[in-house]
Amino acid sequence: MVIGIAFTGFVIGGIFALIGSLVMKNTLFGFGGMVGGIGGLVIGYPIGVIGGIIIFRYWIRYNGGIIPGILGSLLGAVIIMVLVVPLKINLPVVWTMTLYLVITPLFGTIGFYLGRKTERKKKHRKR
Repeated sequence: MVIGIAFTGFVIGGIFALIGSLVMKNTLFGFGGMVGGIGGLVIGYPIGVIGGIIIFRYWIRYNGGIIPGILGSLLGAVIIMVLVVPLKINLPVVWTMTLYLVITPLFGTIGFYLGRKTERKKKHRKR
């Protein structure tokens, strides 16, 4: 599941990066396209991961909670950004992006499966 929602994150993040680079292509002395592409990827990737969670829930019919999955993926994205930017942890860009691309779907999957356990408890109590 982690690989599947990471793939949807890459697809939607790539679309956002393309749109961002096209919108900003002639600004900032030619660096606008790069800034727009990276900004689109940083925003679009978690949206794609959330889309992947929704696809796994409704189209492939995995049992799990959507809301905890969405919160987990957003938490994973925010944790990396909070650790790197304000705390000024000096990681190379490759490590930062790798952690961002791995931890976001991982936390989303963990949240999705945690939601499944709460659904089981609710079903168990009804009987």
